[in-house]
Amino acid sequence: MKKSALILVTTLIFTLLFYNESVGINLSIFGCILIGFVLFKFPEALKRTHFKIVLGSTVLLLLSNVWLFGPEMFLMCFVSLCLLRAFAQYPSFKLFIAPFVFLLQGLATFIRVSMPMQTLTFKSTTNKDTLFRNTVAYIALPFLFIIGFVFIYVLNSNILSSLFSNFKFTIDGTFFLIALLGFYLMFSFWDGWIYSSILFFVRKLNYNLSEKNTSIGFLPEDLELKSGQITLLFLNIILFVFVGIYVYEQFFLPTDFSNLSIHTHQRVNSLIISIVMAVVVLLYFFRDRINFTQKNQFIKKLAFVWMGLNALLIVITALKTIDYITHLGLTQMRLGVLWFLLLCVLGLIFTCIKIVKVKTSFYLIDKMSWAVYLGLIVVVVPNWSSFITSYNLQKTNTDLTYLSSYSLSYNQKQLLNYYKNNPENFEYKMAYNKVLEKQQLNFLSKELYYESINLNQYPKPIPTVYSDKVIPDFAD
Repeated sequence: MKKSALILVTTLIFTLLFYNESVGINLSIFGCILIGFVLFKFPEALKRTHFKIVLGSTVLLLLSNVWLFGPEMFLMCFVSLCLLRAFAQYPSFKLFIAPFVFLLQGLATFIRVSMPMQTLTFKSTTNKDTLFRNTVAYIALPFLFIIGFVFIYVLNSNILSSLFSNFKFTIDGTFFLIALLGFYLMFSFWDGWIYSSILFFVRKLNYNLSEKNTSIGFLPEDLELKSGQITLLFLNIILFVFVGIYVYEQFFLPTDFSNLSIHTHQRVNSLIISIVMAVVVLLYFFRDRINFTQKNQFIKKLAFVWMGLNALLIVITALKTIDYITHLGLTQMRLGVLWFLLLCVLGLIFTCIKIVKVKTSFYLIDKMSWAVYLGLIVVVVPNWSSFITSYNLQKTNTDLTYLSSYSLSYNQKQLLNYYKNNPENFEYKMAYNKVLEKQQLNFLSKELYYESINLNQYPKPIPTVYSDKVIPDFAD
């Protein structure tokens, strides 16, 4: 199928799915359709490991989006679909260049869309008979079969019947805006001109260091080696002293819970900066010649000791954060701290592998980019709001204001159960009305999390009364 056909067909599908709809199930449906087209266009991609990882991640995200939707879920679905497209056609594509490539491709679309491209038009040598057969094969027959089976399925499903009976199609300004947005996104998605241009340089990146490719640095080799040994020796001494002081402060001095939140986040921020600086220092000294000199055993030992001390510092910070959670409860920020600490550990592990196996800095960057990508999937797929609320409601000093705030989106079921015997409570009304509002959306805009809540099991909110006036609620 030509790029022109892919762009036009997917633009039409995008317009039909998102016109007069909020983002919900339609995003998952559209994502699955794009996956189908990608597999149809590049079937050989299924033989490649990176493509299969991104494919599995994308399917997981799209399925999760059916259950609950959020800005971070939308962003991850969008990024994963773009990665799927890139890895499908270009096996040597690198994850760490994805943000730059996607940005450049989006900007290039404004220019590319006005350029005559052979890939976006039918070849002039195509005769009318061939063009007719292609039209019948790619458009007419699939369309007729799809319409026929959809009609049969609609007749046998109440949900699908209500979906089509409530569908009102009117061409207005919004329709053209949605179509224009869909065309821009699909042109950027299928064009891939920037991908092929950037990969010319990416193919030159090598993950393995070679002694014959080492360069002559500013300092002589022996002098640079001595400089690294002195630097890492004193850094180890300083870090060892700091770890001792840090352990004493965290576990032997009385804890001031009133300022514990501020102090914990300050320490974690400092720790993350320290780990990044540690990796940068090691990358500098082990970037080239020192990896191959016969006298590098001592500096390697110093590097491993320093990474071990940094790992110990991470463990201490994680234990203190868990103690913090035990006393004050869970929040998204505190879970985020544990996530960052895990990334720091992975960074140290990959740095250790880089030194042992004599890899380039691009090896470390590539591995960490995959760690961040897969880590973000772990962040957005589970319903952390529900987990945080369930955990905190078991504690006596629960911050109920935080649990009812806009920062937690999918915890209405827990709040309804908690306030069930107090229907005049404001938080109960907010949760009840939120679920009711979401359940009244069209099918394509729905989130199945809210559909799983049976409001008949809960009393209707009691309207708020001020003197002789009754303020009606949304649920009424």
